[in-house]
Amino acid sequence: MVAAKLGGALVRTDVLGSNSLDACVVGQFYVQSPVQKYAQLFHQLSIGNLAYAFGYDDTCEQSSFITVDDPTKVDIQISGGTPL
Repeated sequence: MVAAKLGGALVRTDVLGSNSLDACVVGQFYVQSPVQKYAQLFHQLSIGNLAYAFGYDDTCEQSSFITVDDPTKVDIQISGGTPL
């Protein structure tokens, strides 16, 4: 998990602005050189600024990919179609 958080912080360039990999301050992303322009643009143009632009982009809840690490319940609803 440390590698994922560090990887995300390095690409987003916020690793130097914070002493915590869990800080996740979006305003500090992509402001320090060198900026990874591809990932920055991908996030700027995506819905809600959430996209999976690079490996470990799911850290800090910044991707469109959602995981549940410790579920306690699952509800499944299937709708649509014609009943048989």
